[in-house]
Amino acid sequence: GLFFFFLSNAPIASVLLNDRVAGAPATTANVILSFVSLTPANSKIRLDLTDGSVDVLGKTDSRIFTMVYRICERADVTNCVQGTATIELSGK
Repeated sequence: GLFFFFLSNAPIASVLLNDRVAGAPATTANVILSFVSLTPANSKIRLDLTDGSVDVLGKTDSRIFTMVYRICERADVTNCVQGTATIELSGK
């Protein structure tokens, strides 16, 4: 999984950065991205399914969140895997 540290309101470029499909980097062009869970739950943190970015929509608690996402290969939608992004927020 990925580990990110950032201040509130700063997006993560993409959870797909370390994922690969058939030897090539995973992108929203070759995979279908879906949100699975965020622990602990927080309505201000969301996964943008169009580009893989994680957006923080306002000030939130300083803590570590675990986001689980799923990617499926567009060429074979039965070929799926889950990934985890660990997000450490500084609520400054």
